[in-house]
Amino acid sequence: MTLIALLMIVTAVVYGLALSPWDPLQDFALMNRVASITTFNQTAVVTGFLAVGAILHFLAGVGLIFMRAWAWRLAILLTGVGLAIYLVLDLTNRPASIRLALYAAIAFYLNTRAVRDAFLRRRSTDEGPT
Repeated sequence: MTLIALLMIVTAVVYGLALSPWDPLQDFALMNRVASITTFNQTAVVTGFLAVGAILHFLAGVGLIFMRAWAWRLAILLTGVGLAIYLVLDLTNRPASIRLALYAAIAFYLNTRAVRDAFLRRRSTDEGPT
């Protein structure tokens, strides 16, 4: 569980770094190319997307540490969206392989039987008898 939570927090840090002058994975430039299809201010769209992504990934990571069922569902949702975005980018000759590998690792661990059972068991005990 800790590994998945750490991977989500690392992903949040990567998104956060994209908002700083030091952007090791060139996420800001990559997202700027994606946002070029909008008529809105590209910098605002990309900054908002990266900020929301960082916050949601951080919340999912912290929630996973505390074994919250909502965090598992949020992590699954974020991972699916991330895989879709970066797979499309990778296939359109805009390499995103590091991010794609990170999301693939998170998806693999989130969907193992032990992790799913731990969160489903936790959710059923949190809800109590109805």
